[in-house]
Amino acid sequence: MNRAALTLIACLFAVNTAVAQKEPVRVVEGAGEYLLSHLDLPSNATGSLGLKPCATCSTQSLRVTSATQYHVNDSQVAFADFAAVVAELRRRNIDQHTMVGLFVDRASHEVTRIYVYTSAQ
Repeated sequence: MNRAALTLIACLFAVNTAVAQKEPVRVVEGAGEYLLSHLDLPSNATGSLGLKPCATCSTQSLRVTSATQYHVNDSQVAFADFAAVVAELRRRNIDQHTMVGLFVDRASHEVTRIYVYTSAQ
């Protein structure tokens, strides 16, 4: 809940700043929260990940690149470390209750950042 409030405050600040400068607000990224169990990571840091936005939705393919950032509990980590955390969550069968934040560049449709918050590191 605190992350959502901080995100809202940051967005309002950005809008207020843009209005004060009379510049249009440009949306450059899309973002969403999904269950980790609905996400299939690629086998390496470049390629495509699979995402099912909901249990009955079709799987979407999203491109990740060497520029994609991976975060665990507010720390940026290498893809291999992120994949290891995800594998551990799945091994412990708690991926059904773990949320991931996914950010996608609206122009290129590439994943820019992936966040997972968990007590398991």
